[in-house]
Amino acid sequence: MAEQQVYATLHCADRALRVATVEATGETGSSGYPHYRGEGMEADIDPRSRTIEALLVDGAELDLGLTAMIAPERGGSGTSK
Repeated sequence: MAEQQVYATLHCADRALRVATVEATGETGSSGYPHYRGEGMEADIDPRSRTIEALLVDGAELDLGLTAMIAPERGGSGTSK
């Protein structure tokens, strides 16, 4: 999982508000999972389940009502937090 797209979407809507491609930093995040960074987003992602365990958007946590998703792999469905 060298690169992943992380989506920030409205919880009640199916449209993306922001999309970013994040890349592995080689560091372990505060959640204990690999840390990814790019385009104003920082995420700790569990590579086994493809679940976002921690996320900052422009240095802040998501507002209530927003969720984060990893883009699906080749026709699969994404996972959310």
